[in-house]
Amino acid sequence: MASLDLNKAQSEAESLLSNPFDELNQPQANNLFSVMIGGDTFGFFTKVSGIEYSVTPYQIKEGGRNMSPHYRPFDGPATAGEVTLEWGSVRRDKMEAWIHSIGPGLPFRRHVFITHYKRSDVPYRIIGLYGAWPKQWKASDLDSNGNDLATESVTLVHEGMFMVAT
Repeated sequence: MASLDLNKAQSEAESLLSNPFDELNQPQANNLFSVMIGGDTFGFFTKVSGIEYSVTPYQIKEGGRNMSPHYRPFDGPATAGEVTLEWGSVRRDKMEAWIHSIGPGLPFRRHVFITHYKRSDVPYRIIGLYGAWPKQWKASDLDSNGNDLATESVTLVHEGMFMVAT
């Protein structure tokens, strides 16, 4: 049984290392993406930030092992970062209705899907956020000396995330 597991692990490693120039191993552009909130496309977003996931290590204080700390995962549940969506052009009525729907007993949680595309407009990966809701809305600074685009951003809190590589 152990040899079967070893053979399977070896074949998986060989398939990953067989062609390091495979298309799946190549970095992709980060400027081609779309965002769907609750199944609706809300508009054109200029930036998505804060997509992260972390596990806090647990340090075991072990007698006799004084040269380095001994770490194990799972000091507590893993945490996912707050995701910020920034935009210049968006269907204002939908976004504003969602922001103002936050309240006890109201169905304000939505699933958010961020699709990252290759340059050939083929989906590269899909990042999903479970039960997301807007925590903060913010408008950009207005400056009479500036020449930047006016943008708005919303910070989302979510219950979990997943990623599917296509």
